[in-house]
Amino acid sequence: MRLRAAVIAAAFVIALPASAIGVSGYNTAKPAYVSSPVAGVTFKALINSGEVPFGADVFEGIPDGIGVVPGPGHHPKYVDLYVTHEQSHVPFGLTATTVYADYQDSSVSRIRVDLESMSITQLDDSALPASAGFIRFCSAFMAGPEQGFPHYTFLVNEESNDVIPVPPGAPYGSDPSATPKRQAGYSAYLDTKTGKFDILASAGRQNHENLVVVPGWKKGIHALTGDDTFTSTSSPTRPN
Repeated sequence: MRLRAAVIAAAFVIALPASAIGVSGYNTAKPAYVSSPVAGVTFKALINSGEVPFGADVFEGIPDGIGVVPGPGHHPKYVDLYVTHEQSHVPFGLTATTVYADYQDSSVSRIRVDLESMSITQLDDSALPASAGFIRFCSAFMAGPEQGFPHYTFLVNEESNDVIPVPPGAPYGSDPSATPKRQAGYSAYLDTKTGKFDILASAGRQNHENLVVVPGWKKGIHALTGDDTFTSTSSPTRPN
């Protein structure tokens, strides 16, 4: 939900053994907002919303879902973190008197983290661009070979049912009942190898909190998704 996302938006951190902290690459000057009770483990803040680590791409606001793609080899030197941003130009009310809207719609950032220094070496703020017109990407799931996917595939979700315009080049069309607009609530995927993204029409449209692949089925790939409804206390779960 947006309130939870706003709380974690201030800093993005990674847990690591204390001996692994290095000094190269980019790290925010802001302190980590969490700590660990486990001896020998600390948290190092990587980046803050609004920061521009390399003078170009911005780490956008309201980071929510996170997925990890390992680098090549059995002992990779880096990992790529994929992060959803739960943003929307549509006003969203946190309380009866407090309403917020963002300057752009949802996107996915790719952050490359050097594992020796535990610092950022690359930032791409448009792995899935805001221009695609998705809104309020919430939790996410990174599916990979363990789940039967040939490439690491980031499953992202619109936690919304707003009726909104369809931008040029979007991977979806308008709804017959809302032409020329469409109602939000898609799940979508981002193939992290090819960069291709598209909707997952079979997941239905609802206030998706997450779409999680469930292992252990005999045939095919199966997933569960939940509805973080804004108008009821119920939250049904449906298989896909």
